[in-house]
Amino acid sequence: MTLRADLHMHTTSSDGTFSPTELVNRAKNKEIDIIAITDHDTVEGIEEAIEAAKKLNIKVIPGIELSTTYNGENIHIIGYFKGNGYKDPSLINFLEDLKEKRFTRAKKIVENMKSIHNIHISFDEIMKNSDGVIARPHIAREILKVRPDLTWDQVFYKYLSDGCPAYIPSVKVPLEEGIALLKKYDAIVSLAHPTIIRKTPVKKFMEFNFDAMEAIYPENKFGETGRFISLCNEHNILVTAGSDFHGNLTQDTMHHDIGTVALEGVHLENFLKGLDLEL
Repeated sequence: MTLRADLHMHTTSSDGTFSPTELVNRAKNKEIDIIAITDHDTVEGIEEAIEAAKKLNIKVIPGIELSTTYNGENIHIIGYFKGNGYKDPSLINFLEDLKEKRFTRAKKIVENMKSIHNIHISFDEIMKNSDGVIARPHIAREILKVRPDLTWDQVFYKYLSDGCPAYIPSVKVPLEEGIALLKKYDAIVSLAHPTIIRKTPVKKFMEFNFDAMEAIYPENKFGETGRFISLCNEHNILVTAGSDFHGNLTQDTMHHDIGTVALEGVHLENFLKGLDLEL
């Protein structure tokens, strides 16, 4: 039997709409054997997913998607932990500090929506529905409650993107600092969804200390998957693949479903070896 892995997905611990248990169940239904929980800037959903997966014969790799910045652009990196580094108190403290800064940012966006656009949304409701980690989708859902005439895409385009009057950029970590941080806690570090990077050629990131790149991604343009895999081979780094699943199954636009892409064969074998895992 060919093993299949989806190494990029989000739960309600960050900005997904499926709980860790629900996500594991969906992965089982999609015939995925290995998953990585990679919530934004938090590791809070990992333990629940591991427990749920034990009953279903699914392997859960502890992970995180960390928001960093380089060349004036948001660059996301994914850490896959080899051991229990994700439980380290100093990492948890660092992530808690990021969370507090996100709270402050969200409050300011809520205030701006009222003062600039006369759109009144509740920060308390955002908090209640965010499970403690606030990201743009949580704010967007509250906006849609009071502006049902808008679509999901319109909310982001008009209010929650760079350059919008009410928008406050997310707190970011410099790219090199983010890579070093994850490696400190014994993680393989992968460049997430290179296809969406706009300001810097992807090849430039090969100068950084990445262990892998998410070369296989649902939104890759024609020819990019092959080009990204070739770049990984040229620089002797691992290939990763992930759907970037967030749920949002009832929205006009959703991230792709679990298993839309998968890591298989030699690429998966090499990745597991990098994590010191054998299945």
